[in-house]
Amino acid sequence: MNHHWLQYLCFETVEMFYRTLVVSLPNVGCSYTRQLVPHLWCKYCDLRDECRNSGGMLIRTFVKHLRPLLIVDGAHLKGVYKGTNLLAVGMDGNNQIVPIAYGICRGETGDCWSWWFSCLKECIRDSPNLVIIFDRHPSIALAVRNEYPLAFHGISCRHLMMNLSLKKDSTKALFWRICKAYTPDEFDRKMQILLNIQPEAYHKLIEAGVHRWSRAYCPLTRYNYCTSNSVESVNSCTVKSRKLPITMLTEQYRKMVQKWYFKRREAAGIYR
Repeated sequence: MNHHWLQYLCFETVEMFYRTLVVSLPNVGCSYTRQLVPHLWCKYCDLRDECRNSGGMLIRTFVKHLRPLLIVDGAHLKGVYKGTNLLAVGMDGNNQIVPIAYGICRGETGDCWSWWFSCLKECIRDSPNLVIIFDRHPSIALAVRNEYPLAFHGISCRHLMMNLSLKKDSTKALFWRICKAYTPDEFDRKMQILLNIQPEAYHKLIEAGVHRWSRAYCPLTRYNYCTSNSVESVNSCTVKSRKLPITMLTEQYRKMVQKWYFKRREAAGIYR
């Protein structure tokens, strides 16, 4: 057996097969996928596998009870086995974060994001009422256009602001007032002020498409979510977990979500 296969077995063994059975069989609606990507090697280990996991409970919660809103982003793995953790979250009626699906792949490439969204599409169908918010990463934008052409593709305002090179705090505050303006008249007035202060930022915002980031011109309801901070909050909870091997990382996700659901159920039971 050559050293490449030794690396592969160290990274993921036959145990993963049985863990898949444990995850999939008892959980009705649970969707778990692995894909083999040949001839892709990391500096430390064989990263030829990508996996995506969506708990049946989470999918049922989103489809039946949550707003048609998905916020997606990725975060780098911190341990020996390098890769990227892909994540989609929703928001409940109490404005609490609900992780919907997560995936682990070799990096934020177009192929990885397209594969992950295609798997997500098996659980959450494309719809004209669905809103997907993400940063301006070209790989995410390409994958969303290909897999969810009917959905509304919103831009995270925080990432958009980072590309504008706004130097003064007053200009940044003006930008947020523009994003959160409720009426087109209010939006246009504040945009005119920005044009007078920093014309290059004004033109970048126009090129990005005002309907994709502004509240006033958004054709659908974004439910007041202008950024991808919800995903960033989950990523901040998994900083230490992302140093672990993949099987342990997925188990930490399961424990975290289970703990959140238990606490929310107990809190909701008080008001019965």
